[in-house]
Amino acid sequence: MRRDIPNIQVTTLIEKVRRLPQVRNIEYVPPEGALKKLEKDLNIDLTMNPTDNPLPPALIIRVQDARHIRQVADQVGQMKGVEDLKYGETVLQRVLAISIAIKFIGFALTVLMGIATLFTIMNTIRLTVVARRKEIRTMQLVGATGWFIRWPFLLEGIFFGLTGAVLSAAILSGGYYFFSTRLQTALPFLLPIVDELIMLKALFIFLCLCGFLMGVAGSYISVTKFLADET
Repeated sequence: MRRDIPNIQVTTLIEKVRRLPQVRNIEYVPPEGALKKLEKDLNIDLTMNPTDNPLPPALIIRVQDARHIRQVADQVGQMKGVEDLKYGETVLQRVLAISIAIKFIGFALTVLMGIATLFTIMNTIRLTVVARRKEIRTMQLVGATGWFIRWPFLLEGIFFGLTGAVLSAAILSGGYYFFSTRLQTALPFLLPIVDELIMLKALFIFLCLCGFLMGVAGSYISVTKFLADET
């Protein structure tokens, strides 16, 4: 902000910025606070009279979503009392581009792994069904319905799916904790990173749901196809 901005205008500016929909929080840094931070960063003593301090007051603005930083910056730049804006546009664009690429690759790998998991469960259940061919045939001869025959295999498929989900959640949560702690140290400006407990809970629920659905779908397809071939 301008050095000559009055306190009442600072308060007004903060309220205007806070009302922007994408703003998460605001930190006001007075000139003396900026001087102390500069001394700490440079590890030197810059003792001087307040009137000699060349640093202006500033606002540190954090947004909800990094994709809206430029939009927020354009709006803040038009407000009265703002002299300069810095938000690392070039670096930001590169980080967002990398983020989009990682999300796309992650989505593609998730789909491929989901298909591979489905076929693995299908083949596993199919081998079990073939091994119990005589028992299934006997059950059909005494009048057992298709669903009565399917249920044990569906439960087996669910067991395989949930077991794989729990093991995956354990490995991924450990990996997330390992890399997130190191990423926070190496790139502190990317904070906050999602807490590992919140991530673990969401990951566990998502993987268990996927494992359940994969188990049901894989076993149902295998048993239904076997029963259709035997009919």
